[in-house]
Amino acid sequence: MSVDIDLMLRYSTLFLVEIGYRPAFSRILHPSRRPSGTAGRGSKSRKTQGLKYRRGKDGTTQTPRPAGKLIGPNPFKVALILGELNLPYTIDPIELADVKTPAVISLNPNGRLPALTDPITGLTIWESGAIIEYLVATYDNGPKRKLSFEPGSVDHWHAIQWLHFQMSGQGPYFGQSFWFQNHHPEILPSAITRYENEARRVCSVLDGWLGGRLGVSGGGIGKERKYLVAEKCSFADLAFIPWQENVQKCIRYGADGGAFDQEKEFPHMHAWLERIKGREAVKKAFVARAEAKKGQTEREVKK
Repeated sequence: MSVDIDLMLRYSTLFLVEIGYRPAFSRILHPSRRPSGTAGRGSKSRKTQGLKYRRGKDGTTQTPRPAGKLIGPNPFKVALILGELNLPYTIDPIELADVKTPAVISLNPNGRLPALTDPITGLTIWESGAIIEYLVATYDNGPKRKLSFEPGSVDHWHAIQWLHFQMSGQGPYFGQSFWFQNHHPEILPSAITRYENEARRVCSVLDGWLGGRLGVSGGGIGKERKYLVAEKCSFADLAFIPWQENVQKCIRYGADGGAFDQEKEFPHMHAWLERIKGREAVKKAFVARAEAKKGQTEREVKK
């Protein structure tokens, strides 16, 4: 059995999950119809957490090969999940104009990215939160779940709850705050203030929960938490990281009117962010993203 997942990501960048053989560039926007169970020549199969993938003749798997423009928050959070689950992938470029082409619309009627096609299950799915839920349900379902929890358990539902808070709270408010402060053609103080305040509110929820000030029966101060759910880093924690590490671009001023200081104003959230950024898979994903940004800068200079 082979797996060949085409994962298309936003900002003129395509992540290609290579669990199997490397497809040609011409197949990027036209996912393979190769039937499952068809082995590639000169490849060997082995299992990892119930997932079969192939190594080449030299016994190696592909490592991230970044290209294209800077990876945006939604694609990057999917990349963090892929890295933690040890699903190898590469990055290949596509033009931003292509997101509205029939090839992309066939994968996502909204004409946005990321989108994922898995020929093993025959599923095409879009929206980063849905992709994350799919990946952990499909490839993190062994006896030792790395990022997820037993389906139906309290921890499982709490992780889903935090993922939805990221999708409906952090992502939209951070995104709008970032836009109005950095890219909107007009300076709109009311819009800037509104979304900056909402971004701060999201931070206060995270800091209060992690610091034990929220979610305590009868009020008072509870036990500090290292992660959002239980005692391990889950997909819920990882989903917050891409926007959270850009918080300085979304909140300008601190509560005292000076420059915003995340560590001072939200110490528990800051410690949580640094703790997750210290994970090996997360550090590798940040390196890959930095290389993608560097490559884009070099191409722009050459123009």
